[in-house]
Amino acid sequence: MPIATRPLLPLPKLASGQRPNVIDLMKNKDMAMVINTPSGKNTREDEVKIRTATMQNRIPIMTTDAALKAIKSLQGSEVQVRALQEYHS
Repeated sequence: MPIATRPLLPLPKLASGQRPNVIDLMKNKDMAMVINTPSGKNTREDEVKIRTATMQNRIPIMTTDAALKAIKSLQGSEVQVRALQEYHS
């Protein structure tokens, strides 16, 4: 399934002990991207574990609502990829 059509799944905090959690999904290769917006208690500990797992599994991670809004704003539009030098030549 293409990434653009995959559903967004809110998942329980790691500290809650509920399963499956984001780490489980990454280990099972069921995760294309992680959007982690920390809030509440124990966020730092969860954040470190999630970021470490994304790096180990080579999964992109975003940690701000602004990044999520930027991606949503691009949906349905054609995106052009250009070299950085093209912007500054």
